[in-house]
Amino acid sequence: MPKRISFVLPVFEPNLVTLEKCVKSIAGQGFKDWESIWVLDGPCPEAEDMIKKYITDAKVVTIEHSGAPAARNEGFKHATGDIVCFFDSDSAIEREASRAWVDIFDAKPDIGFIYAGYKWFDENQRPYDSEDFDPWLLRVNNYISSCFPVRREFVPTWNESLKSLQDWDFWLSVVEKGGKGHRMQGHAFTTATPTPKSISGQGCTKEAWLDRLEAVKKLHGIAIRETCVSSLSARHEGIRLAKLIDADYRDFPLAMPNRYKTVIQIGFSFQPSVCELHSSVFGVYQKVKNILFWTADDVTEVYNAVGTKALREYSALLNRIATQYVEDIESKRIMGECGFLTEVMPLPLVNEQGIEPMPEKPRFLLDVEDNWSHIFNAIEKSIPEAEFDKGVGAKEIKDYTGLIHFRAEPITDAAMKRMMIAGRYIVSNVQVPFAGFIDEKQAADTFIPEFVNKVRGIIGKPINDDARKYYDNALSASNLLGVLTK
Repeated sequence: MPKRISFVLPVFEPNLVTLEKCVKSIAGQGFKDWESIWVLDGPCPEAEDMIKKYITDAKVVTIEHSGAPAARNEGFKHATGDIVCFFDSDSAIEREASRAWVDIFDAKPDIGFIYAGYKWFDENQRPYDSEDFDPWLLRVNNYISSCFPVRREFVPTWNESLKSLQDWDFWLSVVEKGGKGHRMQGHAFTTATPTPKSISGQGCTKEAWLDRLEAVKKLHGIAIRETCVSSLSARHEGIRLAKLIDADYRDFPLAMPNRYKTVIQIGFSFQPSVCELHSSVFGVYQKVKNILFWTADDVTEVYNAVGTKALREYSALLNRIATQYVEDIESKRIMGECGFLTEVMPLPLVNEQGIEPMPEKPRFLLDVEDNWSHIFNAIEKSIPEAEFDKGVGAKEIKDYTGLIHFRAEPITDAAMKRMMIAGRYIVSNVQVPFAGFIDEKQAADTFIPEFVNKVRGIIGKPINDDARKYYDNALSASNLLGVLTK
């Protein structure tokens, strides 16, 4: 009789202690409507005895040694479940994982597969937490283990010609068949650390990496790109930029062999816990062009918190190995005073939401330093016809007339750029085109009336089309692409 979940497990020269953990975990699941198909990749009586000891109705199939993909393909021939999980025999599933999978599949008929993070038997190793589902990112780098369930109709044939990275090829094929992924929080199983002979570790050496990576890319028509973006402090921005300029995204671009000629890093922090990691992104002694975009938070950190010795050492290093950019003239001035050689080029941005009309009722998003909060409380009371959000529970840009932006360091940040490229209005102590500038150094008795008049002058206006067109050009990816092609 068909079962709900089919576990297909290849077994090759197993560590019997680890195999016992796996078998016991499969047998001990809280969800009971499952079957297991164990494919011995070459005869192994000890493994078969171990399996039958705990799972008397297990299907055990023996094939001539042909590799894990061949074993999985053979096992799938014997599977009856509408959900199939190609689990590894050196891993142990969490007791309630399969029940959670079934519940999610039943509640979400549009998804094709489920995945999550996982842990290691070696507790000193940090758990792997995976990524939110993004088909584009999956075509850059695999972030899904083979040990997760997929609906039967999306199961492709495992490619037996690949010597490694078969799991990446598998999930790419699932997505190409129309399978949509759903990421669960938490960790679904525990696994052994990969070794040169293990299922997960076979062939994944630095010497073989590039050829095997590109073999998978060729199968799926994935471009071999020469530019890679990284951002350990603003990862979402890094991925967004990589998509915009058709680059790869990797946290550590130079960790494995590659063909990159340019590495673009967004953000650089001097905080002790991350400074060394940020520095490691750049290949100091490699023939790679390094580009660094300092964010508004980075400039503020440099200005306020970094010691003289660190400034001197890191400015000398980065001035030597990287082309550095900041968002505006004030940021360039601040960084220059601290020894960094920067040029002004805003990080590219595109308006992904389209041109939206202004909201019916005037609404402004407040991004204001705490030391000005009492002044802005008075301003709010002076403009009862408008609503003001202080960032908590902030809505989408289309829900706002504009942004009130007052910060200690008057420099451009991402919120300002997103507002301006969407044709919204800005009132700020930052001097940039099409922003309503107010000098915060003036006395409160003149500051408040000027501010109120500027805001009231915005209310009732249509989309700021001149600003939108200006920033659409100023923030165009073509500016950065021009640098990359030089």
